[in-house]
Amino acid sequence: NERNSNPVLIYVYTSWCGICKKQLPEINAIANKFQNTDLKILAIAIDKDGDKGNVIEHLERLNNLYFKPFYIGNRSNFKESLQTKSIKFNNKIPFLILIDRNSDIINQSSGYRKFKYLNRKVMKLLAKKDAN
Repeated sequence: NERNSNPVLIYVYTSWCGICKKQLPEINAIANKFQNTDLKILAIAIDKDGDKGNVIEHLERLNNLYFKPFYIGNRSNFKESLQTKSIKFNNKIPFLILIDRNSDIINQSSGYRKFKYLNRKVMKLLAKKDAN
């Protein structure tokens, strides 16, 4: 019997994307609200230019960071690696993926999402129990 994994919210963005700049505080607010749960948040910057400084500057707009940021300087295999996990990343950012405890993808979407929408999705994700 396989042990359940953590529910995960994956946020894919770039530092130069205007909508991502608007989305980042919403993601951080979700990370803050759910920091004492088993929700894992992966915020992955995929800046084409490979400048990690831009990403750091982007994140410094937030006073406190409640998620661990990741950075992919070379994204040539990024889309393919997501596709192997049935994630249909369409290069439209910001991109959100919600994965439940059974490692099933329950939501994939691109574009801006308000805190209220994210909160509702995460609450539903955390309430969802093992399907086995």
